[in-house]
Amino acid sequence: DRAIYTGGVNRLKLADGCVLLGRNVRREELAELVREDFPFVFIGRRELPGAELSYVGADYVTATSDLVAELVRLGHRRILYLREPADTEPTRDREAGYRQGLAAAGIEVDESLIHELADPADLSPAFVGHWTGTAGVTAILVEPSEDNRLTTALDATSTAATMRFPDDCSIALLGDPPSWTPELRDWTRFSLPRADMARTAVQILVDLLGEPDGAARQVTLPCSFVPGDSIGPAPDRRWPR
Repeated sequence: DRAIYTGGVNRLKLADGCVLLGRNVRREELAELVREDFPFVFIGRRELPGAELSYVGADYVTATSDLVAELVRLGHRRILYLREPADTEPTRDREAGYRQGLAAAGIEVDESLIHELADPADLSPAFVGHWTGTAGVTAILVEPSEDNRLTTALDATSTAATMRFPDDCSIALLGDPPSWTPELRDWTRFSLPRADMARTAVQILVDLLGEPDGAARQVTLPCSFVPGDSIGPAPDRRWPR
């Protein structure tokens, strides 16, 4: 739990400006930085009521919509979206992309297929079997966790005798798994432009330092599709109407 202010003092003022990042951030502190006109750029889209801050974000909306389109192209119609419980901008953007992708394909959104995954470790063979068996799901989109719990659960599920990806069900990650290395399974996913985001954030910060009265700048960069090996044609399956 990191704080920018200690005893009401902005500790970042040791520097002329700052690049900030982190999933869990105190928004009231970001708002205070804006009120102080302290130059900073956030890596990741962040919205503040009544304030404009500079950020560089990843285009989760388009990347998720494109993944839905690819699954639809492969014949999938019942696509489960497993979202983070927290209502953050990245999660909202992913959900918007999911809805946008289905709408573009002419598929009505089934609200029961938008499901919160409280603990990534819950993604077990029984969990997947429930959705594929009773709800007719043929594909799953899931947000990666910040730790290895999700990929550990996926690895265990994929090696179980009762579940095969993509033969029984396709699955794709809405972002990069942490600590991914080539010897691990190559899950289908999209990859964030991390180096470009960092580079752009620094460039924007330098511009803000040169123009103290300049307007906030907000940039969104495209993600890249990683085909992987965990999605395939939809299996022939009947589902509830």
